[in-house]
Parts: sequence; C-alpha cells; structure tokens
Amino acid sequence: MAQFERVSLSKEEIKASHLLRQTRLAQGLSLAQIAHDILIKEEYLEYLEKGEYNKLPSGVYIVNFFKEYARRLGLDPNKLVASFKSEMAASHIVASDVYERKVVERKYFLVIPRLVKYFMLALAGFLFIGYLVWLIANIYLPPKLKILYPPESSAVTTSKIQVTGQAERETQITINDQPVVVSADGEFELWVNLKQGLNNIEIRGTKKNKREQIIKREVLYEAPEQPQP
Repeated sequence: MAQFERVSLSKEEIKASHLLRQTRLAQGLSLAQIAHDILIKEEYLEYLEKGEYNKLPSGVYIVNFFKEYARRLGLDPNKLVASFKSEMAASHIVASDVYERKVVERKYFLVIPRLVKYFMLALAGFLFIGYLVWLIANIYLPPKLKILYPPESSAVTTSKIQVTGQAERETQITINDQPVVVSADGEFELWVNLKQGLNNIEIRGTKKNKREQIIKREVLYEAPEQPQP
C-alpha cells in the first residue's frame, strides 16, 4: 500500500477546501478515484475542493465528507474539520446555518401546508360555533309572525273584523284562543266579532321547540249612531 506524507493543519492559513485539492494533486489522484474509494459522489468532492458548500447535502453530511476525504488523503480529519469551522467563523457564517440551509428551506415550504391546516381548523371551529348559534336561535327564538290587518290601535264602525297575517311554516296560530288554519304559504285569516268599545285581540304563534310568539292588537268599535225617527 502506498505511503503518503501527512500534512499538519494546526495553524496554517490555507483553506480546508484548498488543502484537499493540493494534497490530492500532490498524490496524483483523480476525483473519480477518490469518489470510488470512499463511496462519495465525485461532484460532492468537487464542491468540497471549490468551497461551494451550499451545493452539498444539509446537516452533518458536510463534516462526514471532510473526514472521509481527509482519511483517504492521509490527513488528520479532526484538524481538517476544525480548520473548516474556523474558516466559516472567520467569515461570520455559522457552519450549521450554512449547511442546514436546504433543511430550513424545506421546512419553510412545509409552513404553507401547516398554515392551510391551521386555517381549515379555525374555519371548522368557526362553522361549528355558527351552527351552535343557529341551533340555539332556532330553539329559543319565537317563530316569525306578522299581522297584516288590523293595524295597531285601529278604530272601526263594524261589529266584525277580519284578522289576517303571515307566519313561519309549521307554526300553529290561535286568535283569542281560537285555532286558525294556516295555509302552506303561512297565511292565515279569521273573522272576529267585536263588542261596543275597546276590544283586545291576541294572536299567538307556537312552533315545536320554540318560544311562543304573542302579538296584540287593540280595536275600538263604535257603532254608528242610529238616525232619529
């Protein structure tokens, strides 16, 4: 087996990447041969020698590449890695940040699906709360009821008056405790007999699981004066 001279990295100014290249060339080795021996892609070794670390895989791979390459060339792997880290620190670049950039970028792209997930959860929660509000409103709110005639505080000169109105579907209507037939469209009507003076008309609407709706009307009945004989 060929013997190679070991090169010390203790306090040399030369960059780790340049040292790898110079040592390999001095030993007459090709990148293809080194790649075959240490089972690392030739292009990765080329990036190491050129100092193009951003093109290398992220995480601890870069450190392992340096160590394997150094051992193959007969260099001290720990000193080579230390030289590399010192080079990064001198350039105000934290090695872990530089070589984990691809991981960070990948995590960045994962943020979008995560935001979508949070948005969908928030939307589902909002819809659920809206459904609960709608359900409670339908249980506790009275049914819709509208009186078309007579208007409030009306006065008539006839002894009968027709009460008409419109109600929410499936609402049961009573007028002065008398049941009234409601059409499929929710319309209803009933003739009510009046007495001389002030008459109170009470319209009630009830529907399953809802509070009762009550509307009152006051109708003043004044009989016309009879002509004197």
